[in-house]
Amino acid sequence: MKHKKYLEIIDNVVNGLEYERIHTAMEATGWHWVDTADTPSPEQIKRKAYVLAHDTVVEALRTGVRRLEAGTGGIYVRVELTKKGKLYLKVSFELTSWSNWE
Repeated sequence: MKHKKYLEIIDNVVNGLEYERIHTAMEATGWHWVDTADTPSPEQIKRKAYVLAHDTVVEALRTGVRRLEAGTGGIYVRVELTKKGKLYLKVSFELTSWSNWE
């Protein structure tokens, strides 16, 4: 990614999550990913969050889509790009959710 500022934003947002707490919640619910036999470690969760955030930002920039969301394994990413190129990024862990979106 050629935008160093975007990489800094991704790092800052991803580093803001509490991966030990996420891991504890996943262990308490017996949650594991398809590619792991056990609950993923805090480091694995953080790596997945970083990759998902990075890939979602890259896709938004590549396609010109100004709002893009993605999620996997409980990690949820929302990207918004302004007309002037400012990046807003949200990375979260969702234990459960419900909506009427189809």
